[in-house]
Amino acid sequence: MKKYSGNASFEFEVERFKNNETGELTAVDMSDNEVMYEYITVKLQVEGSSYFSPGRTYGEPGDCYPDEGETEITSVVDKSKKDWEELLTDKEHDQIIEMIEEKVQDDGPDPDDYDDRDDYDPGDHYEYEC
Repeated sequence: MKKYSGNASFEFEVERFKNNETGELTAVDMSDNEVMYEYITVKLQVEGSSYFSPGRTYGEPGDCYPDEGETEITSVVDKSKKDWEELLTDKEHDQIIEMIEEKVQDDGPDPDDYDDRDDYDPGDHYEYEC
């Protein structure tokens, strides 16, 4: 995997059931109670950041290091600016993290511009691994 770093901003939709009396939203399937619950889609604005730097797994043991990276959601809000990060299901959270990583990789600058190791040559190969 190549090195990347950047920010991403995009729209993400979640599906919820809205209680017609209270307006409360739930991710629990309430389709068996159509009188009390309405199925809705909520559009969220997501912002996040991600970076990845591949490790070095060949060469002298002292020159080896593991992959490094992190992806985080910095903001996920609805049109009224309500914070939704704690309201996401685990699956939705994972999907957003994956989308941030993909968008940063697709939209980011050339990762070779960030290689600050003067001695790094991706073509170098040694007969032994770390």
